[in-house]
Amino acid sequence: MMINLYVISFVSIFLLTFAFIHVFIFHVLNMGFYFSNKIKKISILLLSFLFFSFVIGEITNRFFNQTIFYYIGSIWAGIISISFSVFFFTFLFMRIIKKHFKYVVIISITIILIISSISLVKGLKFPEVKNISLNYKNINNNINGLTIVQLTDLHLGGFQSKKWKKELINKVNSFNPDIIALTGDIMDRDLCEKDNECYLFKNLKSKLGVYAVSGNHEFYEGYNKFLKYMKRNNIKVLKNEVIKINEYIEIGGIEDFEYTKYIKKLFKKKIFNISLTQTILL
Repeated sequence: MMINLYVISFVSIFLLTFAFIHVFIFHVLNMGFYFSNKIKKISILLLSFLFFSFVIGEITNRFFNQTIFYYIGSIWAGIISISFSVFFFTFLFMRIIKKHFKYVVIISITIILIISSISLVKGLKFPEVKNISLNYKNINNNINGLTIVQLTDLHLGGFQSKKWKKELINKVNSFNPDIIALTGDIMDRDLCEKDNECYLFKNLKSKLGVYAVSGNHEFYEGYNKFLKYMKRNNIKVLKNEVIKINEYIEIGGIEDFEYTKYIKKLFKKKIFNISLTQTILL
């Protein structure tokens, strides 16, 4: 009951905040363009549709495996987040100069469109590979040349096709890594609900194992689902612990202390572990 109460409280606060952002966006646009009653009604209907697209998309994607509203809602969530950031300063600027509202809003919309377009293009691109070499004078020869592949913030389950995921795994395996680290926000939904993806990560190959820590999105989807999925795919989840891989290497996964402390206090006992940070330390 307490878990349900916590989830309901979280969702309620989120939706109220999300709704406030929509109202604020409408207010700034109206300040700039002085909408007629007809345009106001159209704008309110459009913003309402986009607001509910996000809500409906989250529900249909999680429970009914439908993605149309999920795509619309997810893209809109990104756009309106950018819009709020830009319009916040737009609003402050208009309060100071108190003139030329229309031109200020037009410039702000142009900035929003440019940033949103760049973000969308980058978001749909295949993950970039960054090679980082670490040099230590006193490193043990037995781990000299150790290769670690880190994957973070994949958010699997929404936009990515099965082909995309297979290409990602093949790319990781092409590095012939010693260790693979999955550092949070790995999945946005239960991948077992999709055909032949329940054991997707079993295809990852590494010499010394695959390790993971949870992110906040694992909590949104369901922490226990995340743990079960990782177990099915032979991935070791680290929860504020350090394990010894061999006589030369230890690996640790750190969860967010303040957040887990709050959850434990709320439920008065340790029901599950939650992490908002995604860190792997060697």
